[in-house]
Amino acid sequence: MKNVVIEFDLYCDWQENYPIYRIYADDDLLTERTYIWDNEREFVRERIVVCVDIGSHQCRIEKVGTTDATFIVNNININDEPVKSLDFVVA
Repeated sequence: MKNVVIEFDLYCDWQENYPIYRIYADDDLLTERTYIWDNEREFVRERIVVCVDIGSHQCRIEKVGTTDATFIVNNININDEPVKSLDFVVA
C-alpha cells in the first residue's frame, strides 16, 4: 500500500441552501462537508491523503440530498503532479 496525496480546487455553483457533498476514494467515504463559501469568488482547496493498494483508483465528489448545485473540480494534483482527472494509478 502507498500513501497518495490528492489535491484539487472545488468550486460550487449554488443558489439557495448550502449544498452538502461527499468525497470518496474508490468506494470509501473520506468526508462529508457543507459548502458555505461565496460561489462567485471563492473555492475550497481540498487536500486528501489516502493509503491505497497498487492499481487504478478514482476519487469522486457526490452531492447529498436534493440540490441544484453544480460542483466543478479544477487544478488537480496527484502527489504534487498536475493531472487532468481524479482517476489515478498507483504503481
